[in-house]
Amino acid sequence: MANSDQTSRILKADVGNNRTNNPDDVMRVKKILSHFGLYDLNQAPEPHGYMTADNKKRFEDSMVKGEVNGLKHPFKDQILRLRDGESIVLKNPAVDGGVDYWDQDIGATEGLRNFDEDQGLGIGRVKFRSTGSLKATRKGDKVLVDGLVDHRFNDVYDYNKDDKVLGALRYIPGSKPFKIYGSKLEKLNGEVSLERGTIEDHKFQWNSVSERNLR
Repeated sequence: MANSDQTSRILKADVGNNRTNNPDDVMRVKKILSHFGLYDLNQAPEPHGYMTADNKKRFEDSMVKGEVNGLKHPFKDQILRLRDGESIVLKNPAVDGGVDYWDQDIGATEGLRNFDEDQGLGIGRVKFRSTGSLKATRKGDKVLVDGLVDHRFNDVYDYNKDDKVLGALRYIPGSKPFKIYGSKLEKLNGEVSLERGTIEDHKFQWNSVSERNLR
């Protein structure tokens, strides 16, 4: 399915078999088809959300649990040391520049496991990174957290030889590795409640603020 004059205004590249298939464009096409009753978005209520879910939880755990994946993390202590009226940018000394990030590997089975066959078979295995810049401000017994987290992948689909099924695709005449990329920027707003020097409660809200491509 190539671009028409109308769709070319909202798509950044071609969508369809043997086309560019930018992830953001694919999602837009699915939404358009859904509007006309030609595609059921309910089969994936948050399309591709499984890619960002783990990393978003890691940011939240770093602030309220003080550990991520069983390893100690400094953000919780930084929040607890805040004085009333004080505002700081949360920094991770273990990361160059202090800006925190989380990496994960996304395999084809992730898409299939989350009922997204197109994505699962389309991207193969990729490296995925979420980078966040967060600020914390204390107001009484509340600490307000806000900032931006940039989720992105930029990888080469190379028919992983360890995968007996998808790896065999490299033998199809004309097949060759190709780059896949995408980026999603989200704004994080949170509120952490303090009581007697500990974190008593918390709530976080994530909202997409833009969609950008990484080329």
